[in-house]
Amino acid sequence: MTAARETFARPVPAGGGGSPAPLLDGRLRDLLAGRKIVMTGVTGFIGEQLLWKILTELPDTIPSVLVRRKGSAAARDRVVSLVKKKIFTEVREAAGGAEALVDTRIEVIEGDLPYVPALPRDLDVLVHCAGDVSFDPPIDQAFNTNVIGTKVLMERMLQACRGEDGSPARVPHYVHISTAYTAGRRRGAIPEAPQEHSVDYDAETTAGLAMRELIEAESRMPERLAVLRKEAERHHRRAGYLTTAADTERRRKEWVQAELVRAGTERARSLGWTDVYTFTKALGERVVADLGSEIRVSVVRPAIVESSWAHPYPGWIEGFKMAEPLILAYGRGELPEFPGSPDSVLDIVPCDLVVNAILAVCASSPDVGRPAYYHVSSGARNPLTMADMYRHIRGYFTEHPLEKTAKPGEPLPEWDFPGSSSVRRLLVASELAHAMAERVLARVPRSDRTRQAARELDKFRGRLDFLKRYHGLYNEYAQSELHFVDDNTLALTSSMHADDVEAFAFDTAVYDWRTYIYDVHCPSVTSSVRRMDALRRKRGSKPS
Repeated sequence: MTAARETFARPVPAGGGGSPAPLLDGRLRDLLAGRKIVMTGVTGFIGEQLLWKILTELPDTIPSVLVRRKGSAAARDRVVSLVKKKIFTEVREAAGGAEALVDTRIEVIEGDLPYVPALPRDLDVLVHCAGDVSFDPPIDQAFNTNVIGTKVLMERMLQACRGEDGSPARVPHYVHISTAYTAGRRRGAIPEAPQEHSVDYDAETTAGLAMRELIEAESRMPERLAVLRKEAERHHRRAGYLTTAADTERRRKEWVQAELVRAGTERARSLGWTDVYTFTKALGERVVADLGSEIRVSVVRPAIVESSWAHPYPGWIEGFKMAEPLILAYGRGELPEFPGSPDSVLDIVPCDLVVNAILAVCASSPDVGRPAYYHVSSGARNPLTMADMYRHIRGYFTEHPLEKTAKPGEPLPEWDFPGSSSVRRLLVASELAHAMAERVLARVPRSDRTRQAARELDKFRGRLDFLKRYHGLYNEYAQSELHFVDDNTLALTSSMHADDVEAFAFDTAVYDWRTYIYDVHCPSVTSSVRRMDALRRKRGSKPS
């Protein structure tokens, strides 16, 4: 780990590629009036709220969305379904319904990354929100989305903005949504500047895409199939050949997927990044820098994006992000310890602040060929330590416990933060205990009692797999020793018009962590679980 940190190339100084932050010279509504903003990723977490914000706060801005067909649902149908969601209620009703809203306010382009169709020739801004946001996707999938997808999208944008003779007819503004963690496995202050490295993204992409064919071939080798078949036979020894064969094939496919994930993680870490997500996002930034020499480019790097602080309402979130599974696991008593250092900083930022920052960046005007970089983060000026996060979450569940926990009646786990190696040893010991119990169970006659024991073992296996996965994914994030300088972002927010300060705020230093975690985030994260608990309680109370 140390070697990777030490050999990771340093970023270019601010004068060597990054542009000074351009300031705003008016209201966002006026600066973006009449502008066509093409967006990717509007069916995702950030993109959905970005579209909502444009529709509700920027009535004279034209959103154009690139959305893929999904099964029999055309892109337009998916956008109509999107604007039927709760957050669009007010603007939808004002337009006369979802169909009317799409017809009058939204231009829909059917396409997908990396298969991008021709883009509108009158586009002014392109906001690239789409991307594989999982920390551990298969290596080929990560390259397809975060590198090839970015490259093809920029090429289509450049084609759209050229005249008939091939020369640039207009200078668009490309806004690339990346991640602060493109910095890799480094320590200290990370400036708002391009990351300098010597990785050849074309060579890495070719190698990454080739991994699927290599791993698929290996999965069909006799030695590998024999191992998988024996595992299937051990679990289905009395079920017959067809059942065993089906389970063998299922295990083969799962092995391929796991190996593709492992290939991405190992390649990323060998080059100084935490995971394949941050690795391919960093390569995507290099693609942007190489192709963006004749246009305006801004790169927005959010840290860990979580539920909204205020808009469209406090706690708004779509799906589980980074912290939610861990918060729920702790509330259920299933997370006995965590590998993070109590003093390490969790760089969390609410989604609505990220969206507001993106729109402010869209309204700015960086120099052509001089990309501007922005960290949307909290760690530098409003740090949340791991110990504080734990204290706030523990306080919330102490006062508002979940009904269904792993060990009913027992108190919440108390974390001592023993370090990564101690947690890893605990997981290894649990793995050995599970394996021994499985072997014993396989040797005893089948009965109601052994079937119940098998079900309990399956639950234990599920919890163990959960802990292993999240330990592997988030161990380094929870122990990171870096913070993201946000001078450009601070300068941008300081230049906002007085009329925009409330509706478009994105200064991460002004909110209180205890209020956010205790009163906003945890209630939002647990709301669906509490609804299910209430439903179970209601069903259980009905007379038979």
